[in-house]
Amino acid sequence: MTERYHFADDVIAALNNPKRGFFVSEEAKGLPATKSRVSQLYRSTRTATRYVLDDNFIDLAQEASMRASIGDLLDQYKLVARPDDLMWIEWDEIKRQKTVERVSKEIGEEADIDWSILTPSVGYLFEDAPHTGYEGEAFIGTPFWLDQTSQKGQSNQLVVCPHSIFFAQMAEDPDESAFSNSYIRRGIADYFGMPEANISDEMVSEQAKKEAAQVANGVGGWWYLRQQRENADAAGKGLYQLYRHLRIIQGPGIDVYVDVEGGQFNSGIAKNLDEAAGTMINGDIRFLITVFSMLNYDWVVKENRQADAQRKYRYGKFHKGNSHIVLSIDLPKFQGVTVMPKGFGAMNESSRRQHSVRGHWRVYKKTGQRVWISPHLRGDPKLGVITKDYVLTHRR
Repeated sequence: MTERYHFADDVIAALNNPKRGFFVSEEAKGLPATKSRVSQLYRSTRTATRYVLDDNFIDLAQEASMRASIGDLLDQYKLVARPDDLMWIEWDEIKRQKTVERVSKEIGEEADIDWSILTPSVGYLFEDAPHTGYEGEAFIGTPFWLDQTSQKGQSNQLVVCPHSIFFAQMAEDPDESAFSNSYIRRGIADYFGMPEANISDEMVSEQAKKEAAQVANGVGGWWYLRQQRENADAAGKGLYQLYRHLRIIQGPGIDVYVDVEGGQFNSGIAKNLDEAAGTMINGDIRFLITVFSMLNYDWVVKENRQADAQRKYRYGKFHKGNSHIVLSIDLPKFQGVTVMPKGFGAMNESSRRQHSVRGHWRVYKKTGQRVWISPHLRGDPKLGVITKDYVLTHRR
């Protein structure tokens, strides 16, 4: 079976010809840091393991995330971990918003959706977190989407968000794996280019309140207000734990908006970028927590598919889709059964060729202990290398 072009292929094409396909602000155009960042994003997106959510999975995950209590979300967050060190997750945003509209009516909430400017697809690039002072396991997710406000007759440009979501892995006891005030102090110092000794306790407190509000917006402002109405005490405590493991930070995308290396801080631009990023990420944190918690259940391989190799004209150049083995995963389920895809067993050499093994939870039957197995490589690269994409689906 041949797989269609994915949104990631459009992102790769745009990053390969940024003058035509990728948004860069006037201030950042031509800067060495901007060119370097675009090249880095191009390389990362090309090499990332790709996960594509199908419509049924989007519907399941979005509804589950909307109906979850804050306690449910905290339980899900404990399962958040990357199956691959560098990974890409994408979905049909129109499909997701249709689910938002449907479930909102069912639970008595109002969905304010502007369909005229809604982007058809959203993709997140997940990679190692930059040095931040957080000592636990952590990674960031940076969103990309297609700008729907381009002038008639012009190609829609790809946009990267200036901010990223910082996910810190949560321990069984959340107090053992949380951001501290020293982390906040260090972040303020980095942001303003000031010594940490000049950052007052009052500045730390104000920043903490701001970051908690950003997280509340990121999980969905309406959803958090609903949690407060149902149980204000539980909502406050739950947000506190989420806020201590999540951040909205300046991400790799900031380099295509401002001259970061120039070192000239502009509070007006910073405020505009913060507000824009808040709008872009609104609700995505809650959805992604649910997606990761489902993804990290034991999984079932459904079928073996081959990526589309047909050339496609995008942003002034012809591009060929990356050749991958695309696997479908049936989620969620209670008892994991691993099934080899059709024809895979007959590919005798493929089991010996180098291939990536995604990170996963392993439960030891004798003790019941649950251990995270990090992603790793297996096989002999001399015999070739297999790359994989995954289509996440929910069988009704």
